[in-house]
Amino acid sequence: MSLGGTFAFIRFSVTLLLGDLAWSARDKSLFVSNHAIELLGPQFNDNIGRGEPTMYVVLMLCFWYNIVAWFLSILNSGVLLVYLGLVDLGIVAFALIPAASLQSTYIPHSKITCRSATSWQVSNASEESWFTVLAKLRSPTDPNPEGICKGYVADWISTIVVTAQVLTYATLHYLALLLISYNEGKVGGRDAGTAKSKYVTAVDLSVSSATHRRLSTWKPASPAARCATRISSPNFLGSVGVNANRTLENKWSA
Repeated sequence: MSLGGTFAFIRFSVTLLLGDLAWSARDKSLFVSNHAIELLGPQFNDNIGRGEPTMYVVLMLCFWYNIVAWFLSILNSGVLLVYLGLVDLGIVAFALIPAASLQSTYIPHSKITCRSATSWQVSNASEESWFTVLAKLRSPTDPNPEGICKGYVADWISTIVVTAQVLTYATLHYLALLLISYNEGKVGGRDAGTAKSKYVTAVDLSVSSATHRRLSTWKPASPAARCATRISSPNFLGSVGVNANRTLENKWSA
């Protein structure tokens, strides 16, 4: 399988998980916004109102971006792989990590902690936890705060897994291309003949990674050749001599 095909396969598997997370986040965010009076009260964490829509927007953006990136990866272009890797790193640094960090401030970090979902972040014993209120709104006849809590934790952990996967294949993009460039450099050195010569090789990243070829090989000129380029041409020296003779003749004739 080609380099682009490998990345396309990995990205496709991540896209499936992103799609599930994005639509789950959409449902949760819309539900919270539709019940803002009950779920965004002053007794609850202030980050809930920002965390839910942020997670929804980020995951949906990542999902559609990965659809486009998956298609571009199939084209197997080295240049596109480089740019996709840069975008991947940007999404991880400025979208996925901030969104996951924001949501982590108002939900537990493990399903075991959800056993105390009814008392999670409750400062006053007379008040209900956010998960309790959410569970009653979701299912008034049979509320399940622990189940709601576990659903949030599962999606949050999956988001962290996706973040790690995106970061991993973004890094693999560059490691693969660096390896290709290194191998091209070694081939260039062998073709040139001597180990003491220095060569500059350029890899054509716009073609298939399986057919990367060396665009140019440059060998620095010898010291003697470099000195020769600094010596003026004979024609120039001759013209200087003629002009000097004419100057002397004019001086003596005067």
